[in-house]
Amino acid sequence: MAVSESIQRTGVGGLLMKAVFTIARHQGRRSGCAFVVVDAKAGAGSFYERYGFEAVPIEAGELEAKPSPVPMFLELGAIPAISEPLPDA
Repeated sequence: MAVSESIQRTGVGGLLMKAVFTIARHQGRRSGCAFVVVDAKAGAGSFYERYGFEAVPIEAGELEAKPSPVPMFLELGAIPAISEPLPDA
């Protein structure tokens, strides 16, 4: 998931997160999905942290020559209700 730099901070990212959460809840009921996992690109971790995602330590496979994505997860039970306002993006 990504938002063009030209439209960042306009609420589009929040709308995408709302869609992701809706799909994740549906999949959780349908097939036992328990988490939403993302690979946050360098510098995007704070965006996901606003929604409750937590960083997962990387054990192996890091490339030191270029920025590595940060694996992050959020338990489905921690997803805000659709009727609740999401954090500002």
